[in-house]
Amino acid sequence: MTDHTNVPRANGVGYLQLLDVSPTDLNTVTTVLQRNVSIAYKLGQRDVVMVFDQAIYAKALEIIWQKPVEFVLVVLRMGAFHTACAFIAVIRKRFGDAGLGDL
Repeated sequence: MTDHTNVPRANGVGYLQLLDVSPTDLNTVTTVLQRNVSIAYKLGQRDVVMVFDQAIYAKALEIIWQKPVEFVLVVLRMGAFHTACAFIAVIRKRFGDAGLGDL
């Protein structure tokens, strides 16, 4: 039996405006962070999860560390590919002398 009083509201999916600039430029990353925080506030969200590749992730961390109050809503994550690459690099460094390179 379905409770019709607890039906979720309709959601929409859309795309934000493209930025025709270098994605690793600090001003570009700052703009992206600010836009997403602004959207999160307008939607009443408690946080906004942002996933970046390793280069942009590093820049975003720099910006968030400089302005932690402005970006308090941001939950920053590195993409799965770069996370896996970092994990493999750690394994290679830790077990490289044990013959892992020969495998």
